[in-house]
Amino acid sequence: MIADRQPTREVPRTFQLAINYRSHGGIVNCAHSVIELITEFWPYAIDGLAREQGVVDGSKPVFFSGWDRETVRYVGHISLLFRR
Repeated sequence: MIADRQPTREVPRTFQLAINYRSHGGIVNCAHSVIELITEFWPYAIDGLAREQGVVDGSKPVFFSGWDRETVRYVGHISLLFRR
């Protein structure tokens, strides 16, 4: 009988996305440095994946420190820097 058959389920194939089309190479390299630090201090916190590559090169990101609350405003997940 047809009613006795169980439906077969296909296991999805997994793959890694190793090319980042949205961020330039400077951002991707910076992110990789953060991932390296996390895996050095907490080896089992992140799954091991292939290193991402940016499609275009770019400058390294700039990090600001030492600004007061009047200069930097946080809007959601975006940080805005105001110059006077």
